[in-house]
Amino acid sequence: MTTSAVKRDITKPKDIQRIVDGFFKKVRKDTLLAPYFADKTQEEWDSFLPVMYSFWENVLFYSGGYAGNPMQRHKEMNDMKSFTQEHFTRWLNLMSEVVDKWYAGEKAEMMKERARSIATIMQVKIGT
Repeated sequence: MTTSAVKRDITKPKDIQRIVDGFFKKVRKDTLLAPYFADKTQEEWDSFLPVMYSFWENVLFYSGGYAGNPMQRHKEMNDMKSFTQEHFTRWLNLMSEVVDKWYAGEKAEMMKERARSIATIMQVKIGT
């Protein structure tokens, strides 16, 4: 008989780091999404990931630690290589896979819901 670990909710910054790291590990291997990040150096990744941690900490815990403009950055990325509905769907699927792999609960559901909301807003503003 096997036992599976009970999943807990996202409760601290380390949980968000685990999700963000796991998500971008998948993104970097994904044939559809990886091209958007292919030219990032390790130094750029080392700067980029903490920004993503802060973004999601602010989304989930209202930390106030994020001061950026993700819409502008995604518009710039879209100008270089246009996003399609498929890109957003894949992004959301990978995010949900990573969250669901380790976590369950109110904040886990909130993270997935906020990701869906962000994707919807970006699609409208970018015009995909």
